Amino acid sequence: MNTKRILMAALAALTCCSCLVPSNAADRLVFEAQENANPKHIVLIAGDEEYRTEESMPMLGKILSQRHGFKCTVLFAWGPDDAEYIDPNNSQGLRGLDALDTADLMIIGTRFRKPDAEGAKHIANYLNAGKPVIGLRTATHAFRGEGDFGGLKYDDFGLKILGETWVAHHGQHKVQGARGVSLQGQVSHPILNSVSDVFCPSDVYTVSHLTDADQILMRAAVTESLDPNSAIIKGPKNSPTQPFAWLHTYQRPDGSGEGTSFCTTGGASVDFVSEDLRRMVVNAAYFLTDRPVPKQADVSYVDDFYPSFYGFISEPADYWKQMGRKAEDYGLGKSPHAEDPAGSPQWDFRDRPQADASDDEPDAAQQGDSKKKEMKEGDAETADGEPAAADAGDASDDDSQARWQPRSGERIAIVGNSLAERMNLFGYFETLLHTRFPDQHLVFRLAGR
Repeated sequence: MNTKRILMAALAALTCCSCLVPSNAADRLVFEAQENANPKHIVLIAGDEEYRTEESMPMLGKILSQRHGFKCTVLFAWGPDDAEYIDPNNSQGLRGLDALDTADLMIIGTRFRKPDAEGAKHIANYLNAGKPVIGLRTATHAFRGEGDFGGLKYDDFGLKILGETWVAHHGQHKVQGARGVSLQGQVSHPILNSVSDVFCPSDVYTVSHLTDADQILMRAAVTESLDPNSAIIKGPKNSPTQPFAWLHTYQRPDGSGEGTSFCTTGGASVDFVSEDLRRMVVNAAYFLTDRPVPKQADVSYVDDFYPSFYGFISEPADYWKQMGRKAEDYGLGKSPHAEDPAGSPQWDFRDRPQADASDDEPDAAQQGDSKKKEMKEGDAETADGEPAAADAGDASDDDSQARWQPRSGERIAIVGNSLAERMNLFGYFETLLHTRFPDQHLVFRLAGR
């Protein structure tokens, strides 16, 4: 086969590959709806320095699209100067807000963002249409600065659109958790279908600006610790408990009418380990888009979900540049993982990549009452957590035979027929290498036909 034919074959393979992978603009992640020919469109906006919405919003988008037939677009905060990496620390980094032009629902979890004037126009147009909003945790203080949404100041978004602004931490931050408390007369609300056990390791927020016109669906009690089984503390801190989830009617910025929002002060990435918190948000999406709310919505993860604990990351200054995350890294078949911020408490109630579990890491996470697997010192782990057999020819402890170690930023191309094609759909091998070498920022290119 001559060089020309080889190049033509390679081009054909790459063309075929591009047809298999969803087409996403570089600044957003799109999950097409499953089994719904006329789906409602949800835009999920991440962008906060502390609670890791860059992790939670793609996870929710996968559930809403693959399990419930919504089309979902996830937006992120990006690095400065048109950088091609996600940077939650860049308050001016929101991109892709034009996606709101076709949205039926906005889910927002930003913190003190400063969108440019063009981006603000898309938010203003969305609100002036009276379309629904779901606010998660720091959405009560989603924006900050001198700009406005058609007359609505950035700083007033939380209070005017969601019914509350930033007040204070009611519980002790990173020490006490939040437990949902059902309210008599509200348990039959569709948003609370099969929602009874909500626990969030993020603390309770003080909520003091709601009025009698707001419908409080659930309150939150401060717990003794971050353990999901910890007791509610006694005394004045929980007398009364704070509103945790509510419905609010907002006035459109241009005064042309009203819209409806739902807000919860839960929403850290680790909070969504709570199945019922995920279910409450999914139920709210149905309710606010006028779809019948399921009796018990399926909120199981589409891909493994490895939330990192909340906290600010300021060192090193180029942390997010080094991380080099792109929107596609959170796509279907992928389960990115990041280390907890420095100073995070040990929190062993979540799944973590298997590569993190070893007996020289006593803080390896577990979920529920799952037990840690015991391993002998020096043993390797297989994908199912069992000790792996020694490599052929490796009959001693001599490490002179060097194992493959990828270079930072190394690009790995997988070329083939059905194997490479399936890897486009199910990125388990790619995920395994990312978790095995989390600091190497590997880049994969798949060419299947």
